[in-house]
Amino acid sequence: MITRAKALYRLSSPDDYLVPDDQIVAEVKSEIPGLLLAIVMARPKRNFSLLLGRDVNVLWDNIGSVDQSCLHFFVRMLQERELLKLPPDGFELHQLDPVNAGRSWCSGADYEKLFCDEIILKLKPGDLVILNNLTWAHAVNNWTSLPGTRRIAVALA
Repeated sequence: MITRAKALYRLSSPDDYLVPDDQIVAEVKSEIPGLLLAIVMARPKRNFSLLLGRDVNVLWDNIGSVDQSCLHFFVRMLQERELLKLPPDGFELHQLDPVNAGRSWCSGADYEKLFCDEIILKLKPGDLVILNNLTWAHAVNNWTSLPGTRRIAVALA
């Protein structure tokens, strides 16, 4: 059975065996009776920050793009700091992030505990900010590919 599973599903032991702290996202039907195939969350790898001189955990967009909890954290954070200005005629969350419903996972992470500091800069035309984006930077604006002046709608760093 093991040899067939390795060939059929391109498994390499022991890397592909489940370990006790794996977070199973989904189970996949196997053609081999008694074999459990599972999709598990990848463990984030730390990256070396030249600015900080040490390894840090990084929350890149590839984590935020699968975790439904991110959007709720951002909205709450922006509202608490009075940085989220909504149109007077109403607003629904999916308008801020239309792909959130399609995200595959809801970590339930307490993002307040993940970040210990914040820097909020109110930029004006011509301002330039240089920062260590290994610890985290996020910006959202009404980007268009057309030339001209752009107004920043939201910027987080």
